[in-house]
Amino acid sequence: AERITAANPDPVRLRLEKVYAGCVLVAKKHYCGLMHTAPDAPPALDVKGLEAVRRDGNLALQRLQEACMRMLFATRDLSAIKAYCQRQWTKLLAGHVSPTLLVVAKPVRGAYAQPPPGAVVAARRVRRGLAPPPLAGERVPFLIAAGPAPHLADRALAPDALDGHTLDYEYHI
Repeated sequence: AERITAANPDPVRLRLEKVYAGCVLVAKKHYCGLMHTAPDAPPALDVKGLEAVRRDGNLALQRLQEACMRMLFATRDLSAIKAYCQRQWTKLLAGHVSPTLLVVAKPVRGAYAQPPPGAVVAARRVRRGLAPPPLAGERVPFLIAAGPAPHLADRALAPDALDGHTLDYEYHI
C-alpha cells in the first residue's frame, strides 16, 4: 500500500483493507474468505451476502453454513464437510433440533395478491388481537408446519403456536 501510494500524486492514498488467504466467490456481493487485516493479526472469517449473515434465514441454516465455511478453510476436506452436513440433516429430520432454530423472519410489505407466510401469520395475530399490524418492512417470524395444504402460507405458524404441529423440515432446510 505504501509503495503504490508513493507512486501516485497527492492526495491519492491507498490503504490496505484486507487480504484473503483462501476465499469462495459465489456471485457478485456473495462471498466468504479468511481475512487478514494485519500481518500479525490472526485471520478472521469474512462473509458477505451468504445465508450465514442474512437476516431472513433460520439459525440452523446459518450455523450449518458457517461451520462448513470454517471447516473448508481449516481443512479443505470436502468429504469431511459432506459427512458433517449429512449428520446435521439426519439430526434435523429425526426431530433432534429445536424448532426455535428453524424460525424464519421475513419482512412484510403492503398488500399482496397472494400473501407470503409472514404476512399470513401477522394477519392471523392481528385478527386474534395478539399483536398490532406490522409496519411496512417489519420482520415477522414464522415456521412452516407439515400438512396437505399446497401453499406454504396456509401452513405458516407463529413460533408460539407450534404446540402439537409437526414441522415441514424440507422447507426449513
